[in-house]
Amino acid sequence: MKNKIAIWALMTLTVTSPLLAVSVRRVTVGNFDDFAQGEPLSVTLAPPGVLKPGPGWKELFDLKDLNIWSGVVDAADGDLYVGTGPKGEVFRVHDGEATPVAQFEQSDVYAVARNANGEIFAASSPKGKIYRFADGHAEEYFNTGEEYVWDLAFDADGNLYAATGGKGKIFKISAKDKGEVWYASDEPNIRCLAFDKVGNLLAGTSGKGLLYRVTNKDQAVVLLQAAYTEITAITVSGDIIYAAATGKRDIKSAPRVETTITVSGTNGGAEVARAMAAALSARAAIAVSAPSQPSPNDKSALYRLQRDLYPEIVARTDSSIYSLALTEHGVLIGTGGGKLYRFNNDERLELMGKAEARDITRLLTGTAAGQTIVLTSNLARGFTLSAGGGEGVYQSKVFDSGLFAQWGALEVTGSGKWKVQTRSGNTEKPDQSWYPWTGLKNRHIDSPPARYTQFKLTVSEGEVWRVEFAYIPQNQPPELSLPIVLAPGLGSKEMPMPNNASAVRTANLDQLLKGGGAAQPIPQLQYQLFNTSGWRTVAWRATDPNGDHLQYKVEIRAEHQKDWDVLTEKLDKSILSWDASGWADGNYYIRVTASDEPDNAQGKFHTVRKVSEVFQIDNTPPRLSLLSQDEEWVEIRVADALSFISSVQVSANAQDYTEVQPKDGLTDSRQEEYRIKREKGKPLYIRATDEAGNTAGLRIGQ
Repeated sequence: MKNKIAIWALMTLTVTSPLLAVSVRRVTVGNFDDFAQGEPLSVTLAPPGVLKPGPGWKELFDLKDLNIWSGVVDAADGDLYVGTGPKGEVFRVHDGEATPVAQFEQSDVYAVARNANGEIFAASSPKGKIYRFADGHAEEYFNTGEEYVWDLAFDADGNLYAATGGKGKIFKISAKDKGEVWYASDEPNIRCLAFDKVGNLLAGTSGKGLLYRVTNKDQAVVLLQAAYTEITAITVSGDIIYAAATGKRDIKSAPRVETTITVSGTNGGAEVARAMAAALSARAAIAVSAPSQPSPNDKSALYRLQRDLYPEIVARTDSSIYSLALTEHGVLIGTGGGKLYRFNNDERLELMGKAEARDITRLLTGTAAGQTIVLTSNLARGFTLSAGGGEGVYQSKVFDSGLFAQWGALEVTGSGKWKVQTRSGNTEKPDQSWYPWTGLKNRHIDSPPARYTQFKLTVSEGEVWRVEFAYIPQNQPPELSLPIVLAPGLGSKEMPMPNNASAVRTANLDQLLKGGGAAQPIPQLQYQLFNTSGWRTVAWRATDPNGDHLQYKVEIRAEHQKDWDVLTEKLDKSILSWDASGWADGNYYIRVTASDEPDNAQGKFHTVRKVSEVFQIDNTPPRLSLLSQDEEWVEIRVADALSFISSVQVSANAQDYTEVQPKDGLTDSRQEEYRIKREKGKPLYIRATDEAGNTAGLRIGQ
């Protein structure tokens, strides 16, 4: 019974054409998404997939394990003030040296700002207090009474605005201890502030991801409800507003932009008005709602609102956007993961490099030296970007061969000068156990065979468009389970396919786009068991790590026999049935040999063997012997040379049989004795069956 249960799991088998058979494979890195999976350390990655030397990154200061949340440049002397956590410190950076100038009771300084007079303000959280630096020390300037102060901004008249959280309010502060709630939203947090071209206050929220335009006290309109939960940064370029949004949420129905249009005139004026309104409404809906369902990998988006204020997503990133800054070449975008992007004036998203830190939390421009400053967290560092960085370094992602591979030729396509290095190892993430970086040898990867590899490009001038390399996985032996022999009398046959099809071509969209799947027919083979005396079936599971086709050799030998006899060779299925009726009784073993020879060259293929547990072939029925009888009772002995007795049944009419138990009450041996009650004046028909399914009978008359 144990074997019967185990084998049913093997009766439905799917044999797929291999997609991973051992052969030379090629990896191509040649588009933006491919390159973006690596580390653009000091290169620019531009669409559709171009690497070129990027801006120079120069470390300005290092605050180690702190987090930098905010920063402002003092235009008068070029000093930099940064707000940090988790110790509530403000640092002044002068000539690359960071010195603490204040430490507050609260843990984090999320906002710092500078007014037209050069005074520096900092807001500490929680407990939302704002401080002013004067005469070398910080004095409390205004207490918002809210939990957090997320951002500070000054208007043209010198009024300070504070964005708060806990309750999403905006405070307007005109002097020390003199301020009021300028706008109270329904959102939990006002996260960022900016001013548009005409001086209207812009505010981004967390909760519903709203962008407000505040025109006066308690007067605001929503310009944008993003497809994300939070507006994290705002920057303005003339008539254009850019807003960064992150924190994905599920939008059941896309937000719409209401458009009002007035058309004067008589000839068809109403119809023209309706048509134009419909067209503009559709345009707005496309701009806002079409991109409002981000792909699974998108974590942030950059929105643009132009003169007519309809919002459109112009860029998406796979990491959260924390900061924006406007430059003459476009909008810089700082993200989690330390990646710096630029949405340039040609409306293309470029990857400008990666900071040696986890998050880019602030981007500062407008310094006296005309530099861009990048502030990061985890680790807390400051960098300056220069226009030309000399050599650009790009480090690819780690490529997994799946098993263990020998590396082949590597080719770089582009125009310019570059150097290529590779390294390899056997851990998923590179560590000190990896082989060191090494250059190419005769245009081939010189790194030792291993499971993983990685390449590094140093581009001194020009552009790189594509990197290709080849490898061949080391052939691995098949994996074979223990052969299972079914109970006697069970055979198997292939089930007919629907529509008489011998193979079904299947492919999903991803396979088609990758050029695979449908190119190979995939036979769907199923088997059905049947009961026939004398038949035996053996089945096994086999897989190949390389995806090679497997073929099998099945052999058998008797327990006392030395040599194996071949039942079949070059079998391409992992199940075999044969007619063993007439075979000599005895104990036998099955040996299955699996080979990946069909997909490998001579001398390169592997074989693996497994031997079944011992099983019996028994074609001889039990023997029934009469020991004694009288008018009321009959005693018999049932014996079998090889198999255990399975059942003994009796009948008075040779039709209706009833099972009887042996004298000792337990049918558990090859010989049993039975005492059977008989009906007076009637014959007794007895039949006995062994565990091999063989049956013998005995008639006892009056």
